[in-house]
Amino acid sequence: MLLKKHNVQLVISDQTMPEMTGLEFLKKVKVEHPEILSIMLTGNAEIGIAIDAINEAGVYKFILKPWENTDLKITIRRALESLELVLERDALLREVQIRDSILLDLENEHPGISKIEQDEDGYIISADDDSVPEIKWGKKDS
Repeated sequence: MLLKKHNVQLVISDQTMPEMTGLEFLKKVKVEHPEILSIMLTGNAEIGIAIDAINEAGVYKFILKPWENTDLKITIRRALESLELVLERDALLREVQIRDSILLDLENEHPGISKIEQDEDGYIISADDDSVPEIKWGKKDS
């Protein structure tokens, strides 16, 4: 299958194909490549196929033929933007997990290092050792 050889982000499939239906194909794509978004085209407005396409194959959009080229282009653009947002979210979550792991390691090495204290005015107190001058910075409700 071409999807194994290439970095594909979006598949557009017709429902009517020679060897299998578009729904069967997109279900297979979903199982083997869950990160790929899909759009299904069909000339048949059967609600059951649309529901199965969305629920079973995770189809991003179901488009009836004949379609307007502008509408198809907008749908493709939005699908790719949606994918980009998911990838960005996943990258940010990985970054948070890395930073949480670093903070946990630091806390294990230096117990109390991640503890934050504030004074009565909401300033963060950065030193709790009497030999080091106390530094106040930021305000909780400024």
